[in-house]
Amino acid sequence: MVRAPAQLESPLSVYLAKIWGFARLGPTKEALARKKSEGKRLGRPKGKFSSVTKLTGKDDLIREYLAKKIPQSVIARLLNVHRLTVRNYIQTRKLQQSSS
Repeated sequence: MVRAPAQLESPLSVYLAKIWGFARLGPTKEALARKKSEGKRLGRPKGKFSSVTKLTGKDDLIREYLAKKIPQSVIARLLNVHRLTVRNYIQTRKLQQSSS
């Protein structure tokens, strides 16, 4: 079936498409509300880290680089990852040494 260009679609067909979209949301919202009322936690558990990341197993190497005062952006280049990946990994795994 060939579809008409957007300019030629009738307002009625656009209206019906919107109603159909809203009608499909109803059962989904109801199912989620039912699961939540049953006590099931929805979504990813809070505070969970991914068990395997690009930097998994490189904690000692990162600590060594930090001890040598190598900047995080250089560490990222050495490990072939984005600098923010290194920054977040250091912060979440508490690899940064306290500055005292």
